[in-house]
Amino acid sequence: MLYHSFLLVILLVVLFLFYKIISYFLIPLFLALFFVVVTYPLFCKLKKKTKSDIKSAVIMLVSFILVVLVPLSVFSFFLVSETSSFYTSYYTTYKSKISKDFCKNTENIILKKICSITEKDFIDKIINISGPLLANLIDVTRSVGNFLFQLFIFLFALFIFYRDGQKIKKYVLSLIPLETKYKNRISVEFAKTSKAVFLGIILTSIIQGAVAFIGFLLFGLPNPFLLGLLAIFLSLLPYLGSALIWLPAGLIYIFLSKDYFMGFGILFYGLFIISPTDNLVRPKLIGKKSNVPMFIVFLAVIGGVYTFGMSGVIIGPSIVVILKTLLDIYKLEFLKK
Repeated sequence: MLYHSFLLVILLVVLFLFYKIISYFLIPLFLALFFVVVTYPLFCKLKKKTKSDIKSAVIMLVSFILVVLVPLSVFSFFLVSETSSFYTSYYTTYKSKISKDFCKNTENIILKKICSITEKDFIDKIINISGPLLANLIDVTRSVGNFLFQLFIFLFALFIFYRDGQKIKKYVLSLIPLETKYKNRISVEFAKTSKAVFLGIILTSIIQGAVAFIGFLLFGLPNPFLLGLLAIFLSLLPYLGSALIWLPAGLIYIFLSKDYFMGFGILFYGLFIISPTDNLVRPKLIGKKSNVPMFIVFLAVIGGVYTFGMSGVIIGPSIVVILKTLLDIYKLEFLKK
């Protein structure tokens, strides 16, 4: 008895130290596990052809880089280059409107000040208006080194999970003091939830981007297709999402162009049509696949984002589904006896 107690204490201490060591890497490790679970059927089909875990893992890793990382990097670069022309077009429209309607022969001190605004001043005003909204993006930009390092950990973990995933799974399940049927149930529920979350994220982003594109087109915003693509990308960001587009656009029309109908129309459309898409569609898709009430999934997504950041969109629902599975097991094993 003393021997077991001593071993348990030592084990807990070592586990705590191990957690402190890898806590920095938990998010990229979990995301790698999530992506492997979602794409594992493809890996199995590939392994049947290659007859090698290593070759199949390398192919899957390279495919992820080519299909996800490279297009995402190119798209990000494209967005950065187009943002300048996007704001410049706003400036041109704004300046021509002011010059035509107010600037000629005006003696109004306020209008004179507005008419004297340069392009640099205009862009500075846009930054000041949308500055708080862009804080998250600026923080991400400042931590590029940290991001690249975590990306390396993610890619390395991706390869390891593909290559040795089944061995790791068997070892972890062997340590869980539950019957085999319950272990398998936890594994199946996690896999099902991961696929539901992945599908929910992709479909929600596409739907929100399409809704945003329709609104931008109706309101006559410049480059509506580009803004729609940007909305798809930004919808992945927690809290703000596509609001980084429609909120500054609405404020520009209200405070700079003085077009209150357009400005408040864009804000109304973004607040009551674009934004609810994310909060309604994603929980519904995830809840339907994971047999968890939509409201609970909604809380899991919001709480997950608040706790874990952007990764909480995935981690939150996964934790809730695992909790539900464990509660079901507890109900079968203890409450019915």
